[in-house]
Amino acid sequence: MNTVRVVLTEPFMKYPAGTVFELDALQGVSGWDPDERVRERLSFSDKRNYNLPDTGRGVPTTLPASATTPCPPEVFQNTDITTGPCRVTAVGAGALLREQDVSLVSQNGRNAQGLQIALPAAAPRPDRYELWDVLRDVRSDAQYITSAQSSLDLDFSALVPGFYRLDVYASKGIEFSIRFIKSFPLLVTISQHGRYTVQTTLY
Repeated sequence: MNTVRVVLTEPFMKYPAGTVFELDALQGVSGWDPDERVRERLSFSDKRNYNLPDTGRGVPTTLPASATTPCPPEVFQNTDITTGPCRVTAVGAGALLREQDVSLVSQNGRNAQGLQIALPAAAPRPDRYELWDVLRDVRSDAQYITSAQSSLDLDFSALVPGFYRLDVYASKGIEFSIRFIKSFPLLVTISQHGRYTVQTTLY
């Protein structure tokens, strides 16, 4: 998959201006007319869009390219991109797990680098989990669980920025699923003259 890094030039859904995304470089066109004669007379330069895997509420959407600009390649040259914070966007579960049972936790002195999931006493104990990179639709084989007793503690400090889904299984099948984002550590503001400034991404 060929990906590109883009910067939001305006707020979009649950994301502030300056948010950096890594997205599939392939772009579609909205408003595509099936009649080729009509298409020849129209300009689609401002109607290109990216597939955004998560609106900030756990569901996909399309992101107009006109709301973005390419991220300058040097922005993250001297920055550890794994230090960006996590953000939970959706909790899909049965009646036993509630959204307030899922919280962000610090790792190695950095905020929002992992998840702690309080396991209800009546719930089956998880016996395995799968972490999926939603953009690339691939499963990670790395191990992130640090504890699985009364709570499920997961350390995502080594994850690169992206869109993720955590599926947790018990003996009878999938127990719950959590969507989250690992953000880039910097927000980027680009001026009309192509200069940019950065600030720390808050969780």
